[in-house]
Amino acid sequence: MRNRTGLHHYSWVLMSLLSFTTVRDAAAIEARVIYRCTTDGVATFSDKPCGSDARAFQPGDSRLMLYTPVESTAGKAETKHAPTPKKKQQQPTDANARSKVAHECRRVSEALRAVRQKMRSGYTVDVGERLKQRKSELERQRRERRCR
Repeated sequence: MRNRTGLHHYSWVLMSLLSFTTVRDAAAIEARVIYRCTTDGVATFSDKPCGSDARAFQPGDSRLMLYTPVESTAGKAETKHAPTPKKKQQQPTDANARSKVAHECRRVSEALRAVRQKMRSGYTVDVGERLKQRKSELERQRRERRCR
């Protein structure tokens, strides 16, 4: 495991913070002086001179990305087209509605039967939890549809 108290870690943290600054904060960073020192080949950044070889560091804006929003078309007048007439949907008859509910009930019952069959066989804990969740979901659907 790496030692997180060394100079390398602190310089990495400082560089990370510098790289994630926004354009708004860039002017404030440029106003402050940041010193860069090299000790044993490791760069160190500080707000105070950290050695005899300390020199002022100016972060570049090469890593900053500026976003220029595209002009919105929401405010412009749009040509209005005549609305297309909607097709009338057939009103479901009572027999059709009962048939649809019966079909859904059969589907839910078959799915419940399959889940119960899988639960009787061997399975891992993860599979068992998923089966239990699926079973409770199917039972909820059966109650909502008032299936027998």
